[in-house]
Amino acid sequence: RINHANEAAVEAAIEQASRSWDPKAPKPMILAQGPAVHELLRDSSLHLMCESFLFFPVPGVPQTTDSIIARARVKYIIDYNKPMTAEYELAVRRGTPIFSRSGPLLDRTVDYFHDTASELDTLTMYKVDSAK
Repeated sequence: RINHANEAAVEAAIEQASRSWDPKAPKPMILAQGPAVHELLRDSSLHLMCESFLFFPVPGVPQTTDSIIARARVKYIIDYNKPMTAEYELAVRRGTPIFSRSGPLLDRTVDYFHDTASELDTLTMYKVDSAK
Protein backbone atom coordinates (compact mmCIF):
# COMPACT_ATOMS: atom_id res chain seq x y z
CA ARG A 1 0.00 0.00 0.00
CA ILE A 2 2.80 2.43 0.90
CA ASN A 3 4.73 1.62 -2.27
CA HIS A 4 1.68 2.10 -4.50
CA ALA A 5 0.76 5.41 -2.84
CA ASN A 6 4.33 6.69 -3.17
CA GLU A 7 4.60 5.66 -6.84
CA ALA A 8 1.29 7.37 -7.64
CA ALA A 9 2.30 10.58 -5.83
CA VAL A 10 5.69 10.82 -7.58
CA GLU A 11 4.14 10.09 -10.99
CA ALA A 12 1.48 12.74 -10.42
CA ALA A 13 4.08 15.31 -9.32
CA ILE A 14 6.19 14.71 -12.44
CA GLU A 15 3.10 14.84 -14.65
CA GLN A 16 2.14 18.20 -13.12
CA ALA A 17 5.63 19.66 -13.55
CA SER A 18 6.21 18.28 -17.04
CA ARG A 19 3.25 20.18 -18.47
CA SER A 20 5.48 23.25 -18.69
CA TRP A 21 8.59 21.47 -20.04
CA ASP A 22 9.75 22.03 -23.60
CA PRO A 23 9.59 18.55 -25.16
CA LYS A 24 12.70 19.29 -27.27
CA ALA A 25 14.82 20.49 -24.34
CA PRO A 26 16.69 18.23 -21.91
CA LYS A 27 14.65 17.36 -18.85
CA PRO A 28 15.45 19.47 -15.76
CA MET A 29 17.46 18.46 -12.70
CA ILE A 30 15.26 17.12 -9.89
CA LEU A 31 16.46 16.83 -6.29
CA ALA A 32 14.62 14.05 -4.48
CA GLN A 33 14.69 11.96 -1.33
CA GLY A 34 15.10 8.18 -1.27
CA PRO A 35 11.59 6.90 -1.91
CA ALA A 36 11.03 9.36 -4.76
CA VAL A 37 14.49 8.60 -6.18
CA HIS A 38 13.50 4.95 -6.54
CA GLU A 39 10.45 5.88 -8.59
CA LEU A 40 12.23 8.56 -10.66
CA LEU A 41 14.98 6.11 -11.67
CA ARG A 42 12.37 4.38 -13.85
CA ASP A 43 12.70 7.27 -16.33
CA SER A 44 16.30 7.29 -17.53
CA SER A 45 15.79 10.60 -19.34
CA LEU A 46 15.32 12.52 -16.07
CA HIS A 47 18.29 14.26 -14.47
CA LEU A 48 18.26 13.25 -10.84
CA MET A 49 20.11 14.29 -7.71
CA CYS A 50 19.63 12.80 -4.24
CA GLU A 51 20.11 14.52 -0.90
CA SER A 52 23.28 12.57 -0.03
CA PHE A 53 25.36 15.75 -0.35
CA LEU A 54 23.93 16.72 3.05
CA PHE A 55 25.61 13.76 4.73
CA PHE A 56 28.77 13.48 2.61
CA PRO A 57 30.07 17.02 2.10
CA VAL A 58 33.30 17.70 0.23
CA PRO A 59 36.02 17.99 2.92
CA GLY A 60 37.49 21.47 3.31
CA VAL A 61 34.97 23.09 0.97
CA PRO A 62 32.40 25.15 2.88
CA GLN A 63 29.16 25.08 0.92
CA THR A 64 25.60 25.94 1.76
CA THR A 65 22.64 23.85 0.69
CA ASP A 66 21.44 26.77 -1.44
CA SER A 67 24.78 27.05 -3.24
CA ILE A 68 24.89 23.33 -4.01
CA ILE A 69 21.33 23.40 -5.35
CA ALA A 70 22.16 26.43 -7.50
CA ARG A 71 25.44 24.99 -8.79
CA ALA A 72 23.74 21.71 -9.73
CA ARG A 73 21.03 23.71 -11.53
CA VAL A 74 18.26 21.98 -9.64
CA LYS A 75 14.92 23.13 -11.01
CA TYR A 76 12.57 20.93 -8.95
CA ILE A 77 12.66 19.40 -5.49
CA ILE A 78 10.49 16.51 -4.35
CA ASP A 79 10.32 16.66 -0.57
CA TYR A 80 8.55 14.70 2.15
CA ASN A 81 7.05 16.15 5.31
CA LYS A 82 10.09 15.54 7.52
CA PRO A 83 12.98 17.94 6.77
CA MET A 84 16.46 16.44 6.42
CA THR A 85 18.18 19.39 8.16
CA ALA A 86 17.12 22.91 9.08
CA GLU A 87 19.26 24.40 6.28
CA TYR A 88 17.82 21.94 3.74
CA GLU A 89 14.28 22.79 4.86
CA LEU A 90 14.98 26.50 4.42
CA ALA A 91 16.41 25.94 0.91
CA VAL A 92 13.44 23.80 -0.10
CA ARG A 93 10.87 26.24 1.26
CA ARG A 94 12.33 29.00 -0.91
CA GLY A 95 10.88 27.15 -3.90
CA THR A 96 7.33 27.48 -5.12
CA PRO A 97 5.07 24.51 -4.31
CA ILE A 98 3.49 23.18 -7.51
CA PHE A 99 2.14 19.82 -6.32
CA SER A 100 1.26 18.23 -3.00
CA ARG A 101 -0.28 14.94 -1.99
CA SER A 102 -0.86 13.37 1.42
CA GLY A 103 -1.26 9.69 2.03
CA PRO A 104 0.42 6.58 3.42
CA LEU A 105 3.70 7.60 1.78
CA LEU A 106 7.14 6.30 2.67
CA ASP A 107 9.70 8.78 3.92
CA ARG A 108 13.07 8.50 5.66
CA THR A 109 11.46 8.10 9.10
CA VAL A 110 9.85 4.75 8.30
CA ASP A 111 9.73 2.50 11.33
CA TYR A 112 10.19 -1.09 10.22
CA PHE A 113 9.06 -2.47 13.58
CA HIS A 114 5.53 -1.04 13.58
CA ASP A 115 2.65 -0.78 11.14
CA THR A 116 3.18 2.50 9.31
CA ALA A 117 0.64 1.86 6.54
CA SER A 118 -1.98 3.86 8.44
CA GLU A 119 0.26 6.89 9.04
CA LEU A 120 0.02 9.85 6.69
CA ASP A 121 2.84 11.83 5.17
CA THR A 122 2.96 14.58 2.55
CA LEU A 123 4.98 14.71 -0.66
CA THR A 124 5.43 18.19 -2.13
CA MET A 125 7.10 19.16 -5.39
CA TYR A 126 8.68 22.62 -5.50
CA LYS A 127 9.88 24.62 -8.48
CA VAL A 128 13.21 26.18 -7.50
CA ASP A 129 12.86 29.90 -8.18
CA SER A 130 16.60 30.56 -8.50
CA ALA A 131 16.88 28.03 -11.33
CA LYS A 132 14.25 29.54 -13.60
